[in-house]
Amino acid sequence: PNSAGVSMGNPSNVPSSPADVTQQGATLAVSAADAASATVAQAGETSTMPQLTATPALSTPSVSSPTLTISALPQGTQAVAVPADSVVVFAVTSESWIEVRDAGGQIILQRTLQSGEKAGAGPALGKLPFAVIVGRANVTQASVRGKPFDLLPVSSKEGVARFQVK
Repeated sequence: PNSAGVSMGNPSNVPSSPADVTQQGATLAVSAADAASATVAQAGETSTMPQLTATPALSTPSVSSPTLTISALPQGTQAVAVPADSVVVFAVTSESWIEVRDAGGQIILQRTLQSGEKAGAGPALGKLPFAVIVGRANVTQASVRGKPFDLLPVSSKEGVARFQVK
């Protein structure tokens, strides 16, 4: 027995409701205030101590609310601003790859656009004429100098459009 007079050698089952705790003919009656002088009474003996109420110490798990971020762009990408002086503008309804090179062959726009995204290129980015490649012409709308430009006549059978803006 420990200093409280309770034997710790044999584990016992704790009932789930507050009632007399009985195990093989013994009644355990302990209050928190009398724990130091608690004893186990044999069957048939009466204890004057208050009944033990076993309340399991439950910890409530801390759960933070999940945060959902909805964006048309995959994580890590940034929207491309359409320059005010754009002579060619692209808008896509599904993922499409765009490349624009200036007269010196420098890439001034190269990007995979996501559904709903727009991009454009103008003289501030590079010197005309522009060489343009559109990876998926069937999901890309193009406009040149503010007017719709049909990509179908300049598309390959694989759906890649190539044209120049002069």
